[in-house]
Order: sequence, then C-alpha cells, then structure tokens
Amino acid sequence: MSSGHGRDWPHLAVSIGKIAVYFVIASILSVMVFGTYDLLRILVDDLINPDPYYYAISVSRALQLFSYALTLVVGYELLKTVKLMLTSSYIPVGDIAKIAGIALLNHFITLDYHHVDPALLASMCFLLLVLFIGIVAFEWLARQKSNSSGH
Repeated sequence: MSSGHGRDWPHLAVSIGKIAVYFVIASILSVMVFGTYDLLRILVDDLINPDPYYYAISVSRALQLFSYALTLVVGYELLKTVKLMLTSSYIPVGDIAKIAGIALLNHFITLDYHHVDPALLASMCFLLLVLFIGIVAFEWLARQKSNSSGH
C-alpha cells in the first residue's frame, strides 16, 4: 500500500508557486510605492527649478515623467490581474494582452525616433499588431461564449 506521500507533491508545488506569486506582488507593490515617491520628487524638483523658468518642464522631461506615470499604471493593472488570478481559477489572458499593449504603447510614445534602429521599430510594430489581433480574438471568443451560454 502507498503511504500517501506521493499526493503531497502537487500541494507542495502549488504552495511554492503561491510563494513566488506573493513575492512578485510584494515586488510590484514596492516598485509602485518607491516609483510614486520618485515620480513626485522629480516633478516637484523640476517645477521649483528656475532653469529655464519656474513651474516649466521641458517636453523631453514631460515625456519621461509621462513614461514613469504610465509604468506605474501598468504596474497597478498587473497587480490587479495577479490578484484576480490568485483569488480565482480564471486567467485573464485578454487583460494581460491589454497590459502588454499599454506597456508597448508607452515605449512607442517615449521612443526617440531619430536614433532608433528601423528593424527594432518594425518588430515593435509587428508585436503591437499581434497583440491587437490577440485582444480582438479574445474579445470575440468571450462574446461567442457568452452568447452561446445565454441561449
């Protein structure tokens, strides 16, 4: 007869996985807290700096601050998605693709187009197209599933 210890491995694997997910959550939270502090510190420093004028921020600096802020938003959305995955058996693939799209668009917005490799730009455009197709496909499948379960 089996002692039953073989059945403990799946439970142990799930426990280790949850520990890893909680570590990721703690990492995201710490980055968000320190990132928010750093963003506010940079913004205040730039606003009170008299170079070139008080309460004026250069366009390049505004784009950099926008990138920081959008990165914090992506982190928050990722945190919500991980929490949803922990509290249910649902994996929101469409939401994860949207978060990836927002992160990629953030990179497009802040990209220095004068110094970018055309191959990198083309691959980023292709990745954005694939993400868009994936999001549309997931939305269509979800709509089809809800329509078929409603009849």
